[in-house]
Amino acid sequence: MLVGGESTGKSTLGRALTVTLPALDVPEVLRDWVAAHGRVPNQHEQRDVMNAQAAREVDAMESARSTGARWVISDGGALMTAVYSSLYYGDDSLLPEALRLCSGAALIVWCDDDIPWVADEGQRDGPGWRVAAQRIIGGVLRGSVLPWIKVTGDVDARAAAVKEALGERFGPG
Repeated sequence: MLVGGESTGKSTLGRALTVTLPALDVPEVLRDWVAAHGRVPNQHEQRDVMNAQAAREVDAMESARSTGARWVISDGGALMTAVYSSLYYGDDSLLPEALRLCSGAALIVWCDDDIPWVADEGQRDGPGWRVAAQRIIGGVLRGSVLPWIKVTGDVDARAAAVKEALGERFGPG
């Protein structure tokens, strides 16, 4: 599962990992939701977005089993929806459920904000929001028992770090 504030390279890393590992990619529900509705979800809609992301992940894991893929890469995952709910609405109520939904993840990959922020009209609010999200993510991950790493550098360096971390935990392949 890939986490990080906006414009931290999650989607780019996810696409790279589908080839590098190889893996199946689970696109970010929140990005699709914003594109479809022309706005971010309201506070009362956050849980639905989080549950839709979790459902996509379950579907991808079923597909991986049937196709023999070893890995599933989720862009954002339930955790990012909960982080955004905390950031935008001051609502931490989704965090316990998000952590439960993430508990089966082989590895949480936290993308650093060491790359330039890039505008994405209708999807991103600005570099300050990225920094604020990163603070929340850091607090959540450091206070959890989830397996996680923080990746930095360009996409190749990040993909290599993920592959190494998975190899250390699960063996090569």
